[in-house]
Amino acid sequence: LRKNRAYEKDVGYQKMIRQLEKYWGMLFADPIIVETKTGRIAIQPQRTNNIAERHFRRLMRNYCKKNGFRRMEKAIRTMIADTPLVMNLGNKDYLDILLDGKTLAERFAEIDAAKVRAEMKRTRSDAEMVSPKIKKIIKNPDFLEALVSLVTEKMS
Repeated sequence: LRKNRAYEKDVGYQKMIRQLEKYWGMLFADPIIVETKTGRIAIQPQRTNNIAERHFRRLMRNYCKKNGFRRMEKAIRTMIADTPLVMNLGNKDYLDILLDGKTLAERFAEIDAAKVRAEMKRTRSDAEMVSPKIKKIIKNPDFLEALVSLVTEKMS
């Protein structure tokens, strides 16, 4: 990259080169060699937090577009802990493992709403505040049915 004389005076290009040189050791990892039935294969790992970073950036971008930046911290603090896992429903392999041969509607039908409400009460602390709108939605007897149809709609 440094050999191209056309970019010698380009400030942006030079900054990019400096950043690459500074973080070069952290950009790539050695491949992991795994023994399989078909022989040895090399797996090139991603940075360990890349998937989480991508999810958080998408979550933050969408939330800020909708509500503005200042409310973001409050929203994250009041978010149900497993909410980010919903993003994985777009991953077919994750969905296959999760559903175990059943449909999403069948898996949701196995969930006991009373247990969900009890668990939410148990895990809620004084510092966390759940929006009254969310409370109203959760208390609705058709909540699980509506959630299943929403997730199914988003997946197709």
